[in-house]
Amino acid sequence: MAIDFKPYAAVNNHWGDKMPLMACEEMAELIQAISKFERGKDNKQDIITEMADVWISCCALANRYDISEAEVGEAIWKKMDRRY
Repeated sequence: MAIDFKPYAAVNNHWGDKMPLMACEEMAELIQAISKFERGKDNKQDIITEMADVWISCCALANRYDISEAEVGEAIWKKMDRRY
């Protein structure tokens, strides 16, 4: 699946210099949702919502730091080959 990070410039424009901190906050919310699920809470929809927020944040960070989809894809496959 090819990802065009250009549309995520709107997220960066919205948050400005706070975008990296907002990404961290979204990741923390995903961690919290996963933790609750693992302790028995039926919150799958919360996990899905937080995963979407993290995905948006990661794509916005790629746009912010001028990282291409190809660069991210290459890093993913290197990690997959090395670990799995």
